[in-house]
Amino acid sequence: MQMSPVLVAIIGLLLLLIFLFAGMHIGIAMALVGFLGIMYMRIAGGFEAGKAFMMALGAFTNGPFASTNKDSLVVIPMFTLMGVTCARAGISQDLYAAVKNGGDIYAPSDAFAAQLATAYDNVAAAWIAEQADPAVAQRIYDQAKELVGKYNAQFNW
Repeated sequence: MQMSPVLVAIIGLLLLLIFLFAGMHIGIAMALVGFLGIMYMRIAGGFEAGKAFMMALGAFTNGPFASTNKDSLVVIPMFTLMGVTCARAGISQDLYAAVKNGGDIYAPSDAFAAQLATAYDNVAAAWIAEQADPAVAQRIYDQAKELVGKYNAQFNW
């Protein structure tokens, strides 16, 4: 009797929950359930047990590398580094103070837009002009450029 892939997935989820409640580490439990699921689906597809075992092992040799080997994942640590650098240098506080004019409720979003303008120049400037009043956008952009000049002179970049 051959089970449908949906039933195999449901049994796999139940098996995963059993492993987790038994105290198995989540990574090991997920890997084991995935391995058993691949092996079962290969055996149900007509492969012999030894061949299905080798195919399941093959999925675990290339799968982790293939799923994490993407250039787009580089932006995560780079944005974190940029945020930490801005916070440590005081740029974020200066940007917030520069756009806050006596209780401006949009100061946090204006400061974010100014940070975008310092990092991405033309793209952010177009976004600011599109989202805000042109006068506000010009003020934010001018103040951001002034702050960039100030920090460039301070750090000799």
